[in-house]
Amino acid sequence: MAKERTSTGTSAGRIEQFYMMPPGSGMIWRRVSLMVLPTILVLTSLISLTGCFGDCSMGGQASNPPAPMDTGYIAGYVTEGRGGPPAPGGTVTAVPAQEGGAARIRAAGLTRSTGRGYPAAAAAIATVGQDGRYSLALRPGKYDVIVVKEGMGTTKAQGVVVRAGESVTVNLPQYAPPGSAMPPVTPASPTLAVEGVAHDQVVSGSVEVLVKVVEENLSLPVESIEIRVGHESPNPNYAGVPSPSSRALTWAWQTTDYGNGSTYIHVSAYDAGRNLTILKIPLTVANGVPATPSGLRVIASTCGENISRGTVRGRLYKARRGILSGNLCTTSGGGLDGVVSGIVPKAAPPGGFLAVQVVFDSQPDAKGYRVYRSTTGGDPWVLAGEIQSQAGYPGSGILEFWDTDPALSAGRKAFYRVAAYNDAGEGAPTDPVYTIPLPKFNVSLVAPADGASDLSLTPVLAWEAVWEPYGPGEPGYNSMIAPFAQSQTQVYQVEVKRSADGFPVWTATLTTSGTSISPAQAASTGAPTQVVYNSDGAGRALEPDTSYEWDVSAYLQVRYSANSEAFAWSAGDGLSVNGPFGFFTGAGL
Repeated sequence: MAKERTSTGTSAGRIEQFYMMPPGSGMIWRRVSLMVLPTILVLTSLISLTGCFGDCSMGGQASNPPAPMDTGYIAGYVTEGRGGPPAPGGTVTAVPAQEGGAARIRAAGLTRSTGRGYPAAAAAIATVGQDGRYSLALRPGKYDVIVVKEGMGTTKAQGVVVRAGESVTVNLPQYAPPGSAMPPVTPASPTLAVEGVAHDQVVSGSVEVLVKVVEENLSLPVESIEIRVGHESPNPNYAGVPSPSSRALTWAWQTTDYGNGSTYIHVSAYDAGRNLTILKIPLTVANGVPATPSGLRVIASTCGENISRGTVRGRLYKARRGILSGNLCTTSGGGLDGVVSGIVPKAAPPGGFLAVQVVFDSQPDAKGYRVYRSTTGGDPWVLAGEIQSQAGYPGSGILEFWDTDPALSAGRKAFYRVAAYNDAGEGAPTDPVYTIPLPKFNVSLVAPADGASDLSLTPVLAWEAVWEPYGPGEPGYNSMIAPFAQSQTQVYQVEVKRSADGFPVWTATLTTSGTSISPAQAASTGAPTQVVYNSDGAGRALEPDTSYEWDVSAYLQVRYSANSEAFAWSAGDGLSVNGPFGFFTGAGL
């Protein structure tokens, strides 16, 4: 900046001028011998040179700007907090960053009342305009940009880099300090040091960002530090209180959560007086393509009724825990080689629902995933759909995708593979896994018939489970699915209720396992298709001359491999297709 001193001789009418050049140029005395008459011309020239004479009240510029070919600029807005209105009237000063810390500002005597105590080493000074704007013309270098105003905390943008021919935007929010007592001299904003990231650095993967408070007013300690990535909005990406011992805050920044390209780290530190320091570090995120997802499982769902995706997921959850309740359906999964032949492709069975659930583990460096489908396990692979990283079971790291394409059909294999992607591109896909959707599965009640009367107090309850064929003349479950099964488990749940109030008097779960068992084979293999009431002694004894109703739900679990299984649920409102049946016990039994 230029600092002027004038003295006028009494006889010669001379003007003697003294000004300090910008930092690094040293002190230069210039004597200009001028007659009093052309004094106005000299003053006019000075105004043209500095761009500011006297009180620069409408957005001042550097009081001694460098030559245009060697000029950079810092400009921006001063506001009352982030997102607040303009804060006009304050004084913005740029000081070379290498010339000291808080002691420099204290020694300069910047006061809240006048803002006139400019630092002796200031490179440029401006007054904030009525619209909140300011602009500083500077030589290339690194500067601290400080704004002070009566009644407001001091805000400092630390370490701003200025390059010739470039303009840097530095917005400076100011905050009113708590309480009414205002110290006469502006306290210095804290001074920060950041480790783990550097100006113009290229980063990838996980980066530990360490923010240290290296200088602060002991009477106004730093109370909070906020870190933002690529924005200056009110909501930080991370915030915390510096450690009392180390005066530091650490953030594990996962750069894969952000896109590749140019961005910046924006650090804010507030002390107890609402003095604020801002440190902005431009850098580049450059991550490679994500790793291949793991844990791929494929589960097809064929239901005897048209149900929603959410209902299917709820049933799978219950099935894995041996719980049978609500509307049940048929599900299957696969993972073997080979192609089922002789099946004409068609969509879900009439009146039913068919979908394939693809489940896999998330990857920390992925922004999203693409799920591909094939009918052969090779080309062509069709994009079945795309999901974002956050879609899945909350907090589990598991993602899911539901495919309801009409090309899916019972008895026909569908192969799937998954590839993760980010801004760097798409990673390698998983190995393909296939599934064979099952046909519809029904349970029908047999005896006692609906409305039967005079039954004993220990009636025999019987039912049958039947696979529906794929279509006229097409084979059913045994010849199309069973050859691929490594093991199967059948589960039947029988429930008897008192008709008058719906109170359950007995519930029994019957299970059998084998390597090649289907509901159609149950009678010949000894599978439990009938049971005597309360045979386990866990229920209530039936009462004479009383009305009861009963029903059966069932599912067949088929395991194809370690990463695939099938659930075949009975259809028809979650229980049998023809129940519930009612019966009456005999009188006086």
